[in-house]
Amino acid sequence: MPVRKTVLAGIILCFLAAGCGVKEWPSVPMQVVPEAVRLSIETSGRRVKLTWTVSQGSSVRVAGTRVFRSSVHVSDDCKNCPVAFSKVADIPYDNATMIYTDIMEKDYRYKYKLVCYTDRGVFGKDSNIVEAIGE
Repeated sequence: MPVRKTVLAGIILCFLAAGCGVKEWPSVPMQVVPEAVRLSIETSGRRVKLTWTVSQGSSVRVAGTRVFRSSVHVSDDCKNCPVAFSKVADIPYDNATMIYTDIMEKDYRYKYKLVCYTDRGVFGKDSNIVEAIGE
């Protein structure tokens, strides 16, 4: 009788182990990233004003925006060369329409782009690149 119970218990355990729910290897959950924003630029003399709108979706909460800038003297400007951007500001989310202002030096070409990020540190795609020349 004890052998019969042991065999029966073994068979039940085999069925339970086969139906545990593990069907494939674990995978990393997809991260939802912020949408790329549309950046616009206004210039007045040496002043530059960047404006963009952040949309807070139901699945993504934007925590802030990083502003990147490239500056090259117009005499050194190269159309086909890669653009080297540096971070110039990290702006926490305040409201849907956000603004960043900067002062340009004379005879320098400036290019700007943005990237939004979540409170979990997930970065979205780069915005469009806008440019201006300091007068």
